[in-house]
This record gives sequence, structure tokens and C-alpha cells, in this order.
Amino acid sequence: MRARLTVLGAVLVLAGCGGSSKPTTTSTTPAPPPGPPPPATVTSGSVKATLTAPTRHPKVNANWHYVVRVTNTKGRLLPGKITAQIVDPLGQAHAVDYDDTKKPTTNMRFHGTFQDNVQFPPDAKGYTLTFRVIAKTAKGTVTITYPVTPS
Repeated sequence: MRARLTVLGAVLVLAGCGGSSKPTTTSTTPAPPPGPPPPATVTSGSVKATLTAPTRHPKVNANWHYVVRVTNTKGRLLPGKITAQIVDPLGQAHAVDYDDTKKPTTNMRFHGTFQDNVQFPPDAKGYTLTFRVIAKTAKGTVTITYPVTPS
């Protein structure tokens, strides 16, 4: 019995030890709301392409606006042809329809800046997809890949 009390007393003494420091409190401030993601920029040779979009988590059945800007290394807009695709998790590329039409955004002419909207179907919800843009100019070709997860 005495051995148990001694062990119990030692545990209580050790539990009470800890010095005389004051309890610490941490104040957590909420993180600022996330802004738009940084644009995806790719440079290949003398061609620079930038894709800008409001989010990497577009809503299904809602317009997701994107803008592609293609320039030379000095910043001058380059004309060319553009192709937009969505690559599924299995690696298959699907053409993106242009401006709510059934016409695919494939080799469409543009002059430096191209913008359009994409709607992701409900089946895409929760899957990470790759939005791919291929811009072909007289100075060269550049491909931008942009991961998105529809919600």
C-alpha cells in the first residue's frame, strides 16, 4: 500500500512541476481571403504566353473566363492560331467549345489576346483536370498547362 502511495505521490508531484510560467494564449487571425491565382506563363524561344483565370476551382455549369496573351520577348503582341483543350485524368484531350457554340476552339485565329469562357460538366466535379492552350505563331509554338478542379 505504501509503495502505491509513493508512486502516486511522485506522479502528482511531477504532474504539478512545470515551473511558474504563465499560461500562453495564441491569437489566431483568419488568413486573408485568397485572391486570384497567379497567371501561368510559359516562354519558348522568342514567344511568351500567359494564361489568366479567376480561379483554379471553377463551378460546374458556370462560365469560367480565361484570357491568353501571346507576345514576343519585347512584349509586342503576336498573331497566330490557338487551340484550347481539357485533358482528363486518363490523359485524353477534349476540344473546348468556342463561346457557347458547338464549334471547337481549334486553330482559331487571334491577334495577341484571346479570351473565352468554358463550362465544366457536373461529371467533372472534384476531378483535377488540365486546361491546355496551344498557341502557334510565326515565331514559334508555346503550350500552357493549367490544372483546374471543378467544384
